[in-house]
Amino acid sequence: MITTLVLCEGRSDLSFIKGILRKRGIDNIKFILGPERIEKHIRSNFYNMIVYSIGGNGSLHKYARNMISVLRSMNGSINVVYVKDMVHGNRIVKNLETAIMEFITLGDKFSQDKPRIDVKGNTISVSFKNLRIKYHVFGVPVSLEYEVWKRVLKREPRFRDLNRKYDDVHDKLCEYCRMKDIEIDEFFEKAPDMFSSDDDWFRKLRNRLTEI
Repeated sequence: MITTLVLCEGRSDLSFIKGILRKRGIDNIKFILGPERIEKHIRSNFYNMIVYSIGGNGSLHKYARNMISVLRSMNGSINVVYVKDMVHGNRIVKNLETAIMEFITLGDKFSQDKPRIDVKGNTISVSFKNLRIKYHVFGVPVSLEYEVWKRVLKREPRFRDLNRKYDDVHDKLCEYCRMKDIEIDEFFEKAPDMFSSDDDWFRKLRNRLTEI
């Protein structure tokens, strides 16, 4: 049975998280890039963990709240690791809490078993009689691509010329990968090796993914 669902925004996030988990040594992890639906994989009871990227389609907090309906038929405890870019002023925990509250009070969706909502720090718990869903919210400063690009320049400052050539960080990374002759998905899967425990957001995300 699934015990952990990881939700993220983009394709690069999916590859980066795959890189964090690649040495974890557990079986039955499913990586899915949207818009493929994940309901059949969750209900198959085959995977212990599913990592799903919405692929830049839609809003992550709306997708995360809708997962309550998908998971509602299950029992026990499920951890949802919610990974989102944290642009300046974006209150990602509050935004997700508001989306969840609006969702569970919409019409008579949960009229027979209304869940209890608890918020503690960066964790939002949605508790039914036989199920508890815990959202662990992680914000990546600015964006994952921005953080990775900073590490690239720290290791290989000769690529600073790409800052002048391109405005968008995604374009910088694509050109960097072209020059290094590496596929961008493969590059992001290896990118966690550039980070250390000194990077607070990375340490917390890595620990949450590997401790669950």
